Amino acid sequence: MSIIKLSLYIVIILVSLNRLQADKAEEFLSGGLKQIQAKDYNAAIKLFDEAIALRPEFDLAYTNRGLAKFLIGDYPNALIDFDKSILINPNIETNYLNRGNLYYNLKKYDPAEADFLKVLTINSESFNAYYNLGIVNASKNKKEKAIEYFTKTIDKNAAFEKAFMGRGNAYFDLKQYDLAEKDLKQVLFLKKDVPNANYLLGLTYRELKKNNEAILAFGNELLINPKFEKCYGLRASVYLELNKFKEAVSDYDAYLKLNDKDYLSYYNRGFAKSNLGDIKSAVEDYSAAIKLKPNDESAYNSRGSLLMRLNSFKEAIPDFEMALKINPKAQQAKLNKSMCFFSLKYYTDAVILFNELILANSENYDVRIRKAESLLKLNRFEEAIKDFDIAIKTKPNDKINYFQRATAKTQTKDNAGAILDYTKVIELDPKDELSYGNRGLLKAQGQDNKGAIEDFTKCLDINPKRADIYANRGIIKYNTSDKNGACADLKSAMDLGNEEAKKIYNSTCGK
Repeated sequence: MSIIKLSLYIVIILVSLNRLQADKAEEFLSGGLKQIQAKDYNAAIKLFDEAIALRPEFDLAYTNRGLAKFLIGDYPNALIDFDKSILINPNIETNYLNRGNLYYNLKKYDPAEADFLKVLTINSESFNAYYNLGIVNASKNKKEKAIEYFTKTIDKNAAFEKAFMGRGNAYFDLKQYDLAEKDLKQVLFLKKDVPNANYLLGLTYRELKKNNEAILAFGNELLINPKFEKCYGLRASVYLELNKFKEAVSDYDAYLKLNDKDYLSYYNRGFAKSNLGDIKSAVEDYSAAIKLKPNDESAYNSRGSLLMRLNSFKEAIPDFEMALKINPKAQQAKLNKSMCFFSLKYYTDAVILFNELILANSENYDVRIRKAESLLKLNRFEEAIKDFDIAIKTKPNDKINYFQRATAKTQTKDNAGAILDYTKVIELDPKDELSYGNRGLLKAQGQDNKGAIEDFTKCLDINPKRADIYANRGIIKYNTSDKNGACADLKSAMDLGNEEAKKIYNSTCGK
């Protein structure tokens, strides 16, 4: 990033009072110089006009009139005056410096470079010429050459902070951040309040991953210029990287007061606010970002995701649809939309999107699970089992897949397969009471009464508040001639509020 601009090299050639008094033209020259110093450039031009009218070959009048015209932006006529002065007296370095500056401002870098090189033939010690050559070459993207000239400038004048600034900027552009850091520190050592030096140093620290130093540098720049909006934005981005979301929000607030049309600042502030739990305000920021940049899928996707966190699934769906309209390949938006359908129990629509997502990435485990769960809800048990099979191959130690596959197998009358799945759940989690209870029911259906009682007992050891399990165990005990055990279980179920157990108890166990 180039932030160095060529400084106007203003050298006003003063003429001794004795000489000025000797000639009326020189009186006009003297008056014009005073007007330049007073920054009344138009008045200065009029006085230089008078001097030239009296002495048409007055080189100093052309030089300074060209300078005044340069300063008001009248570059074509300034160039004419500099050319005339050089024609009259080709050995004044100031004319070449000023004309070189003019060419530079017109982005005519080759003639600018030629003028600065000409200065060096007149005065080989001119550090200003070396500095300007560095600036010109930097603008021509000849960074290495620019560094050579800045180094020569420093050799001539080691206290010239602008040369360190220029060289540091060139090093930055070449990604030689360690060298850039060294030069920029020297700039601030020589002059602590140089505009943009702390800013560029902050950028350098960011590249060097020195985030705390970057924050300090950007803060120092803001002390010099409190309205430097980029510094607020950049410091905020560093705070985001450090997960200092409160500080980031504060800086984005300051930035947006200075520039309320910056899409990225609204977007990033929304991200920071969402991490602070300020979801509604974050949604407002993403809405502001969308207003400024209505074709950015990420803002729609982010806002939709936050609406999901607010359980506003219907409101979120249009955001994901808009993101997909902008970018039909936006898989995250499609995933989020499918999850909205799932949460709203629009299982058929969800399955359609899950299939599209799996087609794009068959290894997406979470999508596979949600599809299987949706199929389970739609009573499409055989299809659900196939997806649970694939999921289990991917993650063989995730007990929920075995549990849900067992549920699907039960519905397809594959009780033996369901029992195996519940057994696997118990192997993975010996405290899973539901699996003991469900396996016990399946064993009872298969006339494995002993096994059923063992499972029900284990379930009650884990959760003694399961009235349904007491009731089921009681019924099995009754059917196996254990009336006392049956009545005890039915009584426990009845005491826990199971009305069906109460009816059976009253009819079989008496009062």
